[in-house]
Amino acid sequence: MKKKKILFADDEPAIRARLKLILANNYLVEQAENGQEAVEKLKKFKADIVLLDIDMPIMTGLEACKKIRESPSLKSTKIIMVSGEISLEDRLLGYKVGADDYLTKPFDENELLAKIQIMLRLKYTEEIDKILMDFVKLFSHESRTPLNGIMGFAKIISSQTDDEKTRQQAEMILHSANHLINFSDKVTMLCRIKKGQSLDLITDSTANLFKKIMSFVEKFDRVDCRLADYGEQFVAYDWPALEKAIEIITNNALRYTPADQKVVIKTATDDHFVVIDIMDYGPGIAPQLIDHLFEPFTMPDDDIYSQPCAHISLACANQIVELHEGEISATNRQDGGAVFSIRLPTASPTHKD
Repeated sequence: MKKKKILFADDEPAIRARLKLILANNYLVEQAENGQEAVEKLKKFKADIVLLDIDMPIMTGLEACKKIRESPSLKSTKIIMVSGEISLEDRLLGYKVGADDYLTKPFDENELLAKIQIMLRLKYTEEIDKILMDFVKLFSHESRTPLNGIMGFAKIISSQTDDEKTRQQAEMILHSANHLINFSDKVTMLCRIKKGQSLDLITDSTANLFKKIMSFVEKFDRVDCRLADYGEQFVAYDWPALEKAIEIITNNALRYTPADQKVVIKTATDDHFVVIDIMDYGPGIAPQLIDHLFEPFTMPDDDIYSQPCAHISLACANQIVELHEGEISATNRQDGGAVFSIRLPTASPTHKD
């Protein structure tokens, strides 16, 4: 296995010698006497982990950390700051400029090695996540054009053929192509949210939020809305994002509710939360799935909720609600079906935008 690279910077020769003794057998190491030298060496020695002493001449560890974080090629490099006793304020400053962890002098060898292993695992996980996200983006982009072509020809065949069997086969092609596009869109949305898409929050009254929910419900024939008294509460939300989360859960509820029954959306408020309940009349959720319902790729084969698109959609809804600092949960109802609950924290009207 290819050895991982570690660069350490410290102005004390004895510390550098000790670090080399500890690390050289298992890692490719490079050393520097100050922050500036470390930054220069990193241009060629692309380290996986950098150990930076805070108090160094010419360029401090914090200054070097900031410089490293400004380099796109070193974005995934993990930085551990090394220092003697350090105040909380200085620690927070280190995190602000991009440090990942701290190690206090005099350091224990086992603690150092443990922190390095943790940072390497974290770096590996982040790199795999980036590869997956890049692949999804590439797949979504590259598959869109051929899928649109397939759908276009299938529509032509379906509309022009006189043979019923051929028409049905063309409709199956359309359905399958639509399913792939839908799946791709949902995975792309999930990746975009997980990458850190920010919200455009406004602080608004629950009365206005509930009116927006009422307007949303009017788009559906099989959804009833039961709103609580408006009260005097306020809530911070990004309506386009929150509407998307509610739409995902509503469509999921409609998918499992018999055609002769309606999905019900209820709202409620208390001193701390605004609650949006979306109730369906389907078969309910298997107990073994409830704790994993919002994980995008957990799909037990023996459950009705085991469709990939459903899980990815619910994962998207969960991410959106979490960006609102809220929470989402699902439980089975005693009289049948399931209820999905969105809980958003109330806000102070003094923070209204």
